[in-house]
Amino acid sequence: MNVLMLTPMVPSASASSAGAIVMHQEVKALAACHDVTLATLATAEDDAAIRDLRDAGLRVHAVMRQGERGPGALVRRGILGLRWRVGDLPLRTLVFHERAMQATLDRLATTRYDIVHVVDNAMAQYRRPRSSAAVLSEYEVRLTTDDAAVAAEAMPSRRAREAEQERWQRYQSRVWNAFDRVQVFTERDAATVRDVAPPANRVVVNPFGVDLPELVSDKETVAGNLVFVGGFAHPPNVDAAIWLAGEILPLVRARCPDARLTIVGTRPPDSVRKLAGPTTVVTGHVDAVEPYLDSAEVVVAPVRSGGGMRLKVLQAMARSRPVVTTARGAEGVWNPPGAPTLRVADDAAGIAAHIVELLESAEARSALGMRARVAVAEHHTWAQFAQRMHATYASLAASEAA
Repeated sequence: MNVLMLTPMVPSASASSAGAIVMHQEVKALAACHDVTLATLATAEDDAAIRDLRDAGLRVHAVMRQGERGPGALVRRGILGLRWRVGDLPLRTLVFHERAMQATLDRLATTRYDIVHVVDNAMAQYRRPRSSAAVLSEYEVRLTTDDAAVAAEAMPSRRAREAEQERWQRYQSRVWNAFDRVQVFTERDAATVRDVAPPANRVVVNPFGVDLPELVSDKETVAGNLVFVGGFAHPPNVDAAIWLAGEILPLVRARCPDARLTIVGTRPPDSVRKLAGPTTVVTGHVDAVEPYLDSAEVVVAPVRSGGGMRLKVLQAMARSRPVVTTARGAEGVWNPPGAPTLRVADDAAGIAAHIVELLESAEARSALGMRARVAVAEHHTWAQFAQRMHATYASLAASEAA
């Protein structure tokens, strides 16, 4: 098939963004079987990733985003704020709006595509070239005021967050109804899309995967070390880090006084940086998260908002690290009741109790970590993710033929 893909960032296997990593796997999977053209928003740091995609045989049309730093950044933020106040689109959508992208898509419209595959709803704002079918990969369904915030400090007032939530509800409804298939990662997100944009067969659930590394030795771990990993441009990670350091860690230390917390992630806001102290390290950006995951006796992901899946949870599981998370953090992950691959609780006391039990038992940590790794190997490979995407394309082709 002749496929046009749209992404709001350059797909890259080595990116710090989970979204860019998953996008890379989507593009890679489709390019293996189809003729793929990619239209993507890019920055000056993306040259190597763009070359890699072109070397892999993709036709890449990279549109440079306006600068987020430097003298022009203040002007850009002012324009975004004005456009938000006078318009009706969510702020995150406006952040990814570039006139040059629409001009690029208009030029590409001279070709008719079998499928236009839009990756991330931010790219659904653009007028698409003609195609026989359209697919949207919906990375995160946004339902609450916290889910709807574009960045940790972008919506300081409750009133602004509520206005943003209303925009998301209208925008998502409009967007989902404009596609033949909407691919999501979790059943919870699927239920929302089915309710808002029937029929039910519009929605496809396709949990993403992760690379399976070499088995990690427990010798890499540091006694009492708890690790949280997450990019802080994503508001749910800010909330999780504050909750973990402020409420959960003291409960753990009451039972395990040697417990320490390491918070790893790019762009921590002041509310996260000030968590640093005698028992908590806030690293900021790191070149690689793997050494931090390997050093953890327990990886903790107490996310309370946001949709989609958490790549860092799967990465920790693949490295045989025991993970404690919430029901929301476990969404999309293979976790059968009879042989749990994660410890799950939704209150501070319950999360702390799981952490303490694991810190006090090397046997419990090892057993949970090995079940987690097996679950990734059997249920969360990129090959399985790709097979389900190919099945979606095949169903669209069959519908078109009928």
